Amino acid sequence: MCKWSHRDQSYETMENNITDCDTSFITGRTQTSYGCSVNLTGLKDDFNNEFYFRCNDSFGNINSESYKFVLIGTTPLAITYAGPNDVVIKDATDSVKVTLEAKTFSGYKDGEATCYFEEVNEDGSKIDGEFPVAFSETNSYLHKMDLWLRGGSYTYNISCYDLGANGNIETIKFEVDSDFEEPLIVRAYHEKPNLVLITNEKAECVYGTTDCTYLFEDGLSMNVVEDSIHYTPWDTQKTLYI
Repeated sequence: MCKWSHRDQSYETMENNITDCDTSFITGRTQTSYGCSVNLTGLKDDFNNEFYFRCNDSFGNINSESYKFVLIGTTPLAITYAGPNDVVIKDATDSVKVTLEAKTFSGYKDGEATCYFEEVNEDGSKIDGEFPVAFSETNSYLHKMDLWLRGGSYTYNISCYDLGANGNIETIKFEVDSDFEEPLIVRAYHEKPNLVLITNEKAECVYGTTDCTYLFEDGLSMNVVEDSIHYTPWDTQKTLYI
């Protein structure tokens, strides 16, 4: 019969009995042993929980020294950020680069964990053939993964686990807008004292006064109102290349 305690003490004074022990022995290559199991209690978070064991065999032989076993108590692992979430990601390409990110905190080692992503249905149910994949940058408290996605709505489960067997899952949802058509000027008119342009979508407009061969970032910015209304002072002495 075996006993255990939170303190190193004699077999007789140990408070907890271990009654779930095999009566049949297990034979290994070098020795014969018997197996016992017990649920340990009194574990504290953020603490080295020490347990001491001693056993008494059927002949009255008792361990002269305790067997020490240490369990490191941990706090739950928290995902403090998972994204992108509730946003629309736009780019002028057929496939848009989306960077999945997560931040973890607490747990076994100040948030150090491994994170995985898995695409799921909008209601969170599993998609056949999909399975969790580890982030390309993980095993830390910061986690990143670059994906190239076509236009559409996406839902992902972000799951993170640390070495203390703590885990957490967050669900993120976002949209990808693959817009590779340039904005169009649908109207241009004089409204004193400005030249006013209206585009068919949210845009930024710039102009030059020599020709159209300038780079966009080198152009002179037009003022903008409500994303699609643009204006600049009216000047009949200049030709504007917009």
